[in-house]
Amino acid sequence: MLPMAEALLKPELFFGLVGAAGTDLDKVGSALAKALHTADYETETIRLSSLLRAIDKFKDLPLPTKDYFDYVDSHMTAGDDFRRDTGRADAVALLGVGKIKEKRTTAGKKDGEVIANQAYIFRSLKNPAEIESLRSIYGSSFYLIAAYTSLQDRRVSLAKRIAKSRSVFPF
Repeated sequence: MLPMAEALLKPELFFGLVGAAGTDLDKVGSALAKALHTADYETETIRLSSLLRAIDKFKDLPLPTKDYFDYVDSHMTAGDDFRRDTGRADAVALLGVGKIKEKRTTAGKKDGEVIANQAYIFRSLKNPAEIESLRSIYGSSFYLIAAYTSLQDRRVSLAKRIAKSRSVFPF
């Protein structure tokens, strides 16, 4: 029989969020993190597009506090460029895998060791190759969550965010 402390340890979990531009993935990610917290999981959201800034070519990508249109457009273009430069459709998702490996190392884990009661939320996956790679790497511990918002609602959401970032409030 396992000691009580070991019996409470839970495996790492991995969630990939998918949604078209304008879908409120922040709301989905927050709800997921809250649910995982009630199950005694710590969560870390890995914003895949932000990992591109660690690459010299993309170090000057704008922060989300700047013009929202430029932020979204530049990150989408950078992701496309990075996939093309590497010849891998899953390249951006693999940056996220590297971030997890880095977190494990920082936590003192050896290669192959995991952090119990830890969940990771990949935000946001952009193509099937990323999903296939994460399923291949994490197996049955990977869950895909697709969020849907109507085209009209996404347009309104994007317009509001762009207007707010430009200090224009027509809404």
